[in-house]
Amino acid sequence: MVIAPGGRFALIADFGAGRVLIRRFDRTSRVLSALVQRIPCGGLTPWSFSLHRSGRWLLVANEASGSVDLFGVDPRSGRLTDTGTSIPVPNPACITFDR
Repeated sequence: MVIAPGGRFALIADFGAGRVLIRRFDRTSRVLSALVQRIPCGGLTPWSFSLHRSGRWLLVANEASGSVDLFGVDPRSGRLTDTGTSIPVPNPACITFDR
């Protein structure tokens, strides 16, 4: 799970279903609430993902399908958009952005 910049949304990988979930997050109580979105991860087994520090891009490492997929993030709504960009990477297990 990753908390988006601004602390209003949590991004969660649903490994078994091959999806990324976006839920509202209350910074004060630290409680997850309403489901904002459930979106396919672009491949199989979203093993790892990384949110760019700007909060505008999400990379998802789909371990079983051997791909890293790029999603745009709407900072206001927290919703993801699949950009259609997928890079073949053999069995990606971890992903991060370099500062």
